[in-house]
Amino acid sequence: MLISLIRNADRVKVGCMAQLVNVIAPIMTEPGGAAIRQTIFWPYLHCLKYGRGMVLRGLLDSPKYETKKFGETTTIDAVAVHDARISCSLSLLSIATCRKIARWNSMPWTSASSQ
Repeated sequence: MLISLIRNADRVKVGCMAQLVNVIAPIMTEPGGAAIRQTIFWPYLHCLKYGRGMVLRGLLDSPKYETKKFGETTTIDAVAVHDARISCSLSLLSIATCRKIARWNSMPWTSASSQ
């Protein structure tokens, strides 16, 4: 969902997160206790940190698999974002969509001269 929101940023102006008010919130607290980051916290953090700038339309070639509900789909979903505020910055946000290889990745790249 996060990659889809970023990919369609030219049309999506606001994205809401229902989990903030439900029992699966990304950050949980207990009275007098510490804040606990749930597993869903990390993809949101990576999208907020690396998903800023101009969304680049890319072509993705990945293996496919069959689903009962949606038919054939790719095993990887990804979007690339260029952040003009940081010289030569490019972030690639990707996720494996097949449950057998489920994994979230974010890969920021910057040129050596901008560090």
